[in-house]
Amino acid sequence: MSNSPTIDPGAYEDYLKGRYHYSKLSTEGFSEALKYFQQAVQLNPKYALAYVGEADCYKELGIWGALPPRESNSKAKAAIQKALEIDNNLGEGHATLAHLHFVYDWDWAGAQEEFNRALELSPRSSEVHQLYAIYLSAMGRQDEAVAEIGKAHALDPVSQPTNTVLGFVYLLAYRFDQSDRTTSENAGAVSRFCSRSVQSGYLLRA
Repeated sequence: MSNSPTIDPGAYEDYLKGRYHYSKLSTEGFSEALKYFQQAVQLNPKYALAYVGEADCYKELGIWGALPPRESNSKAKAAIQKALEIDNNLGEGHATLAHLHFVYDWDWAGAQEEFNRALELSPRSSEVHQLYAIYLSAMGRQDEAVAEIGKAHALDPVSQPTNTVLGFVYLLAYRFDQSDRTTSENAGAVSRFCSRSVQSGYLLRA
């Protein structure tokens, strides 16, 4: 169970705005989202999920080439450490740490361990299943990846990030018919995501 304290309404509103901009999956969106997450923690310094949002933004800004990898990794790790200091039972925090281990550290075992913890703590988090699906796909575990992104989609079927990753996972699993149906209205986002994934090394083991 999460131990996060009661959240200030203004901080919560900033957090929601941050997630809205983050879901655009663009450097502009991540940069705008970061501002809102930072405002949220200024209003409530114990808002663990807002620190996770900060970490996610720094992580993606590095992946998308808007920040040098060392800077993005360092800032993301600092934010996620703060989040888990506040609430070590936050599944989303462990999932983001797992993704950092995977993308920046190439620590597959560490990533798997953190994903296991995240899934144990937050089995109904679409974000957790989504990040785990990306990891599984990159590790060449395509059937497992399809199952995980299916869980993410079932939990949040209108999420743009989830639908984008859904198309990405189907593509890497060579399920082209399903990928075509999924990406028919989201082709641009899936194409950009695949391009950034290749550049960042997601596909190293695919």
